[in-house]
Amino acid sequence: MSVFIMVLIQIKRIGANKLAANSHGSVLDLKAVASLTVLLGLTWSIGFFSFGPARVVLVYLFVFLNSLQGFFVFLFHCLMKENVRKQWRIHLCCGRFRLREYSGSSSF
Repeated sequence: MSVFIMVLIQIKRIGANKLAANSHGSVLDLKAVASLTVLLGLTWSIGFFSFGPARVVLVYLFVFLNSLQGFFVFLFHCLMKENVRKQWRIHLCCGRFRLREYSGSSSF
């Protein structure tokens, strides 16, 4: 809990250093903090509550999900940043999710 509070203080300081801090940025920061708390706390709660008859299954689930936390943080980063989402849509998506300005063949 103390590390979480320290992270919140650092995020607040970074936000205070920005010249044009608006309420939209604060909402995104709050969403990011809440999402990362759930993401990182979920696996450890599974590990903490692994006892009883389902202990072995929960321990394996804990190890599997904990080993994928880096991947989950990467996905979280991709979902939260608009410019990253735009690049994914340009290069990897097809059909209705592809951005109009980059779809189709080039006109030479």
